[in-house]
Amino acid sequence: MRTIRFTVKPLNAERKLNALHSRGIQTYDIEKGEHSLSFSVDKKHEQQVKEILQHESNDMQTKTIGLESFLQFMRNRIGLIVGLCISFLLILIFSNVLLVYDIKGLNRVEKSEIIDLLKENGYNIGSLSFSLNVEDIEPLILSHFPDISFASALVVGNTLVLHIKEKDYDEETDTTLFSPIYAEFTGVISEMKVQQGTPLVKVGDIVKKGQMLIAPYVLDGDKSIPVQAKGEVYARTYIKGQVVYDTNKPLQGRTGNVYIKRTMNILGMNVPCSQQGDESILQSTYEVETITQTMNGIVPIIMQDTIYYEIGDIGEANYERDRVALEKESLYKAYENIKSNFEVVSQSTQTIEIDGVYHITTYLEVRKNIATKEQL
Repeated sequence: MRTIRFTVKPLNAERKLNALHSRGIQTYDIEKGEHSLSFSVDKKHEQQVKEILQHESNDMQTKTIGLESFLQFMRNRIGLIVGLCISFLLILIFSNVLLVYDIKGLNRVEKSEIIDLLKENGYNIGSLSFSLNVEDIEPLILSHFPDISFASALVVGNTLVLHIKEKDYDEETDTTLFSPIYAEFTGVISEMKVQQGTPLVKVGDIVKKGQMLIAPYVLDGDKSIPVQAKGEVYARTYIKGQVVYDTNKPLQGRTGNVYIKRTMNILGMNVPCSQQGDESILQSTYEVETITQTMNGIVPIIMQDTIYYEIGDIGEANYERDRVALEKESLYKAYENIKSNFEVVSQSTQTIEIDGVYHITTYLEVRKNIATKEQL
């Protein structure tokens, strides 16, 4: 039932209430004070009560009671309520989100290595802390870091706390278990990131292939503690591609004469099919290309065309005419000599002419992490 509460002056309180009752209006929660009279009536009698009381008092206050009043209260404070709800939600979320790594007890092992391992296995900043299985962290760390003998993990609020103990080594420790880092290529050191071990070179040093870069120990006063050498060592070196162009001799190239030999392979047996062109090319200088086509059926058949291109004189050599093509060819040969994971920093081309013989050389300055565990 929706009700409305009236508050009036207490003067003639009994007469006011009797006037309402005589008209069938029931009152509730009557409160008589020294300065006021308060009572509640059904909301449907609101207008009728106002008309009656206006004859008795000109000082009257009303207040709606019930669900409607509550909803009006909520509507008037919707911004505050939404803000409180959002604040509560944020507190709930951030109180259960991993925000910090706290790793204790490290000396030889780098903190960044531990953090990288945690991230690779799903223990990321921003993860819900109650979803993290911290019992798996200890065996995970012990299996990846032979220098660590003990690890424990627990979540405290927003922090993943790791307690780690590294192995103690004495003079009887087998140092052959610890590997140094060597140079995979010859070059000039441009950057070093030593994570563990003792560096034996510095930026600017020229190192040779197979030279030791990081020793497998750290110094503690007069004591040498064996560790696994870890780190990245970047060096710059040059890779070249060269073309020799002799203007004293006729230009050599494909003359246009071709000999094609076709064979068919069935169940591993080569069966000659046809031939086309001048077979005498095989008695001269030639280049060979092979084109293979497989026809799938009940029995797979492999058709192979072997093409022989005759190489001979095709005109006079002219360096100025062919210069651009020769420089492109030397650049192509330089890139052919690049192995994987090289970063090309710069390139330059140099041409030297001796008695009509041109040596076109392209130099690629490359940068690479040359650190390797293998002694070359």
